[in-house]
Amino acid sequence: MAGFRVLVASLGMLAIGVFGIHVTAEQAELAKEPVVMYAVLDRIVEEKHAVFLAENLQKEWVVPMTYIPNSRGAGDWFRLYLIKDEVESIEYDEQKTKEARKLARKRQKLLQTK
Repeated sequence: MAGFRVLVASLGMLAIGVFGIHVTAEQAELAKEPVVMYAVLDRIVEEKHAVFLAENLQKEWVVPMTYIPNSRGAGDWFRLYLIKDEVESIEYDEQKTKEARKLARKRQKLLQTK
């Protein structure tokens, strides 16, 4: 591949020359596409931090409330965009929130009829 050469690999640092631009391994990692994780807003702590729980993992993320779009509340679903397991950005998932609330109402009705 023309223009692509490995220039230096030493002491844990990898420098790649792409058309004369030098990129370290850490910079290359940061340039990767974020991992998308669905998570529910579990709770808000002291009106300063939001605690998210991952859909099928035993994992939680705590982020400042300033990251939360449109003052959403507990039980709402979001897409967390992660790089190196750190939250880079958050998007509210209206469809998933509606589905989760519909399922909760259905289960509540079933419990009430028993």
